[in-house]
Amino acid sequence: MTASLTVANTIRQQLGNRFVVMTGACNWLGDARSLSFKIGRNSRGVTHVRVTLNDADLYDIEFIKARAGESNVICEAGDVYAEDLAENIGCNTRMAVTL
Repeated sequence: MTASLTVANTIRQQLGNRFVVMTGACNWLGDARSLSFKIGRNSRGVTHVRVTLNDADLYDIEFIKARAGESNVICEAGDVYAEDLAENIGCNTRMAVTL
């Protein structure tokens, strides 16, 4: 584990394995402050999610629709607690994230 990926790895652990299975999350990309990933088909048309650690030690989430080389942020959620990450992503994509 590289020091610069500590936050990304922590976000991935906080989401959990059930989240990955239920959403089809893949193509993980992390940096010093965030984690981005692709998710499966959903009714909102969200294709990618970016979770970023903010200065308040909470998370900001961007829901992105990427298609044909263009990407647009569909909606955002700010100041999300770690324990609410999966539920918030589920609400904004209308995907089941738990069994």
